[in-house]
Amino acid sequence: MKVTVELGDIEGECFVLMPFETKFDLIYEEVLRPAIENANLRPIRADAVYGSRRIMRDVWSGIGTARLVLAELTGRNANVLYELGLAHALGKPFVIITNSMDDVPFDLKDLRCIVYDKDHPKWGDALGRNVTRTMRSVLQEASSNEPLFPGIETDVRYEPVEEKGPEVLEAEKEQFPSVTGNWEFKEEWERVSNKRTTMILQQDGGSVSGYATSISDDPDTEKWVVNQEVSGFVREKQIELVATSYQIVESGGDADFGWYLDTWKGTLENENFIRGEMVAENAKGTFWGEKVITE
Repeated sequence: MKVTVELGDIEGECFVLMPFETKFDLIYEEVLRPAIENANLRPIRADAVYGSRRIMRDVWSGIGTARLVLAELTGRNANVLYELGLAHALGKPFVIITNSMDDVPFDLKDLRCIVYDKDHPKWGDALGRNVTRTMRSVLQEASSNEPLFPGIETDVRYEPVEEKGPEVLEAEKEQFPSVTGNWEFKEEWERVSNKRTTMILQQDGGSVSGYATSISDDPDTEKWVVNQEVSGFVREKQIELVATSYQIVESGGDADFGWYLDTWKGTLENENFIRGEMVAENAKGTFWGEKVITE
């Protein structure tokens, strides 16, 4: 008995298998996406292809047409392991990343595994470099990978991929909407009726970083001022910023003053206006922000 599997045309894409959890979103946007693009591939995350069809049909199509698969195994997510098994059975070239080798099944430990340590102060930079370097090595190999199981035959030949020149990379950076500059955010929370945040943002391609100063002008509470360092990403009209550290500048003499790092998720309605939702621990709010236009 013989079964024929139609994979479709192999494109210059990297299909990314990783948990759909908030803590992985920034890793994907700030570290993995740029690293994949530096290897001259177009990153596609599994949740980005989900449509009206059955989920696994979309995932199967994405795996089949990808030039390479990247799998994040931190936490031993069942869906990721299942999808990686599909790619492995087809002989699809892949790279594994993980926060711990304990999360890698024993029969995959001898394959391409990149381990990153989030306790290292520059773990993101190191992970990005290792992912790009490993992918470039894989892409330089013109080969037909052997499927995992006997009885499965493929006639797919993975040709080497040429690296992009600096002119192409700079042109691609210009495709992202620009958010560089000074912004004024108005925020509404259940417990804080009047909060203002001033942001200074810098952008490199789709990556965004900067500083935020939040001030409470609620007449029913004592005034406080908090500085936060933020990082995030912008894609098409979507922007997400996450505070990574904070400093209390003024707390009205309240020794019990506490703070939870803010997260802003919004939509660019135009190049000078953002609207969206905020989260800080279990609290939620809304915001709208305008870019400060200077003469």
